[in-house]
Amino acid sequence: NSNEPPPQHHRAEDLLAHADWLRRLSRSLVRDGADDLVQDTWISALRHPPRREQPPAPWLSRVLRNAARRVVDRMIDAHEGNSSGSSLGTSRV
Repeated sequence: NSNEPPPQHHRAEDLLAHADWLRRLSRSLVRDGADDLVQDTWISALRHPPRREQPPAPWLSRVLRNAARRVVDRMIDAHEGNSSGSSLGTSRV
């Protein structure tokens, strides 16, 4: 119907136009798990799509970078949890 207001959020199709770029960005940030980061970004986009007035590429970039940051934080926490008081597995005598 032409009387309907325009959507307030970007449609999934609008966001998917950035799929190749998002994959390249993810691979530039992490070696392992790049596809998982992209998948997490798409899930976030479906759950909470960016508002129409927000350009999608910067929004997707921010979501992806935040997801990467959380992964790195978890890895650091896991490493520190496995550490026995020594620095990166080396002990000082």
